[in-house]
Amino acid sequence: MKTKINIVNVLILIAAIVSTCNAQGISKADLVGDWQIDSPVIANGWGHNYTFHKNNTFEFRVSQFEYLNRELGFGGTYTIKDSTVVLNIKYEILLVGGVPSFDPITIGGAGWYIAGGKIEISKLNRVVTEKLSISRCEKEDQRKYNDKCIAINLVPFYKVHFINPEY
Repeated sequence: MKTKINIVNVLILIAAIVSTCNAQGISKADLVGDWQIDSPVIANGWGHNYTFHKNNTFEFRVSQFEYLNRELGFGGTYTIKDSTVVLNIKYEILLVGGVPSFDPITIGGAGWYIAGGKIEISKLNRVVTEKLSISRCEKEDQRKYNDKCIAINLVPFYKVHFINPEY
């Protein structure tokens, strides 16, 4: 009889642990919004970031400190399955034209940037699918942000608010 009680207690404990783990997963409601890499603060520009919308579309944008980059980001649709976000990348955001220019006041890029370029969205010839792990942030200094910090492929991203809060 005592063995049966111990087995029942162990089963109850396992069920509690499993339900706690599931409760710590990332839901679509948790994911919707703007997420910036490594910092909850937007200072004089944003870092690499994702925006996940309610309608299951997303965009990834390269840091504004990448002054010479012509690939500004990409976007498409997403789904969440268990602890994975599946990105279906359908287009790129590109800086076309323009010329390299120098400005000694520019913070990044050693003063170099692209001047006069035009931003264009270019549809990809085929959809590229990537699976990224998502979880709650684990480190003590990240956990203080509660639902404001998630790890995407183990890299911390913090919820921030860009100009358009409509997701």
